[in-house]
Amino acid sequence: MKPKIHVSFSGNGPAIVYLHGFLETHEIWNDFISSIGNYTHYAFDLPGFGRSELPFAEFTLEEIARIIKEETELLKLTGFHLVGHSLGGYIALSFLKLFPEKVRSITLFHSTTLPDSDEKKDNRTKTIQFIDENGVETFARNFVKPLFANPNHTIIPKIQELAVKSNPRTVIQYLAAMRDRYDNTSTLISSNKPAFLILGEKDTVINHQTLKSALEKGKNIEISTLPTVGHMGMFEETELTSELLVNFLDRI
Repeated sequence: MKPKIHVSFSGNGPAIVYLHGFLETHEIWNDFISSIGNYTHYAFDLPGFGRSELPFAEFTLEEIARIIKEETELLKLTGFHLVGHSLGGYIALSFLKLFPEKVRSITLFHSTTLPDSDEKKDNRTKTIQFIDENGVETFARNFVKPLFANPNHTIIPKIQELAVKSNPRTVIQYLAAMRDRYDNTSTLISSNKPAFLILGEKDTVINHQTLKSALEKGKNIEISTLPTVGHMGMFEETELTSELLVNFLDRI
């Protein structure tokens, strides 16, 4: 049975589908979306987060992409722009690989085509064990602050409150799915769809230099690297990142 998926939508014009990151909900896009006109915005709660149901005991990111695809068909969306933050970017890449005919463009916010390193895989496995033994709250509160270049950013408490509400089973299953995800570098490089990456020089999660080197052969790929931004550009530089996205989309 297909899980119930929550989607918030607003605006009028060509469709943009937004996929949030790990320990987040569709709410992270609210202020960002409000500064973008002339588009219809569909912000999803990924399965298991926010008001969306968790589908399976175990899953891959490709299976999550298939659920998103089913929901876009129910919404009668075709040829939409796909925007993903971090985990949402991993799912967007899987979506592009599986259903390229549905995608008009893809934008990755602080996300990567590269798989986890062996060290990061080990860290995810240790995190799974920690949450299984201690619950999600301690991990979630400590997880959020390092995502920002400014550890005193005023939005951090709100993001922490979203994070601690996450279901431990959801968190564990996504950690495993991210750990086991495929390398999608060739997916993006070989795609004929316009692609845009927004990266932060102060991002402690995504190494912008390594990623740019991996994608240098991509002919349809644009990259903007922001010097004062960490992993949360939609909050750290809301006006700038929304302007960058609009400039990209308007040229398509």
